[in-house]
Amino acid sequence: MNQEQTDEALLRLYSMGEAAAFESLYQRYRGSLYRYFRRQCQDDSASEEMFQDVWMSVIRGSKQYQPDALFKTWLYRIAHNRLVDYYRRQSVTTAVMQAETVINEDTLAHENQRQPEAEEIARQRQRQLLQQISLLPIDQRDAFLLHEEAGLSMEQIGEVMAVGKETAKSRVRYAVDKLRAGMKEWL
Repeated sequence: MNQEQTDEALLRLYSMGEAAAFESLYQRYRGSLYRYFRRQCQDDSASEEMFQDVWMSVIRGSKQYQPDALFKTWLYRIAHNRLVDYYRRQSVTTAVMQAETVINEDTLAHENQRQPEAEEIARQRQRQLLQQISLLPIDQRDAFLLHEEAGLSMEQIGEVMAVGKETAKSRVRYAVDKLRAGMKEWL
């Protein structure tokens, strides 16, 4: 599959029977989508289940997909809705995440080059950041993770969360302000 093809073109190819197109989409979004779930609910089993459900929804909806929104926005809208359903089923109004080290591939590569003391400091800083993210109100946390993990624009976050661009921007700004305040000792 050509890496230069747009997500929307790949989904269209997949809907016409080109399995490799789906694999390309999956490879592009699997890491950020899984981290989005993992950092929202901190439950491996639930994260994996929601992750799989979203990809099944993409498969089922591929023929009906209308490119009036970017594929990425559509994908994260499905993911957001799946999270809302999860919270409802859990009877959770505010998700409380337990801080634990979730190290992505980039962090691992850099940590291998550090001294043991520097590695421990980096792990402590990461745990503190994850703890601070877990303390954010759910709407702010969701907006922040959609921006940072998924790389969505404010307009796209607004579409995913069914709010206006300015509301999305405010939620991200408030989240960043709270995170800065909570990470003051590390800055």
